[in-house]
Amino acid sequence: MPIVVEGPGLVAGPSNRSNGLGQFIEQACEAPAKLLIRGQSKAHWAPLTAWAASFDRELVCVLFTLSQPCRDVRQSGLAAALGLTNAEARVLDGIAGLKPPAVIADEHGVSLSTVRSHLKQIHAKAGVETSVQLVRLARAFAGS
Repeated sequence: MPIVVEGPGLVAGPSNRSNGLGQFIEQACEAPAKLLIRGQSKAHWAPLTAWAASFDRELVCVLFTLSQPCRDVRQSGLAAALGLTNAEARVLDGIAGLKPPAVIADEHGVSLSTVRSHLKQIHAKAGVETSVQLVRLARAFAGS
């Protein structure tokens, strides 16, 4: 999606007007607006928030964050940083992908108690108390 830096700001190219970005920016002149832009492969995204400057309604401020490619915990370096075994890394990948422990056990051909045992070890190595904290850590570190 062509967005060009022009002077001190960003300018949406002509092709963006046809796909809604131009309308989004015009809408932001009236009231704060939010838009999610997805890449063709759906693997990358950029949430945009825009609003008109209080001192000049013609000036639109746009805040956006580009996504990072999703990587597993080994590729991201998190497994090494926590000192995880290969089995623990596979379990953490599943948990970061929001898979239930039973599904992880089925996918890897191990028992549910084995997955739970790995989870206990991962919690201890990561220094977290809950699975929510663990998912947040994995997603923040791996860019998921």
